[in-house]
Amino acid sequence: MLKEYNINLLIPSDEGIWEIAILVMKDVNVESFDTFHIASAKEAGCNIFVTNDEQLGKQVNQIEELKWYKPEELLKELVT
Repeated sequence: MLKEYNINLLIPSDEGIWEIAILVMKDVNVESFDTFHIASAKEAGCNIFVTNDEQLGKQVNQIEELKWYKPEELLKELVT
């Protein structure tokens, strides 16, 4: 059915990402797919999360280790 509608699913296979995703879902009200983005960033050691999605960004800001930026805001900060 997924192929019929040209839908691709990317499901993380790394157990660490799953564990982080579960903790993020427990602490922050985030959509499940967005949780894997956050968990992947945390697993990679990122401290900056870049997205135009304001709702997701506000949720990311609830996570101590991550700071949300819109792309244009990050560019301004990097240039100044």
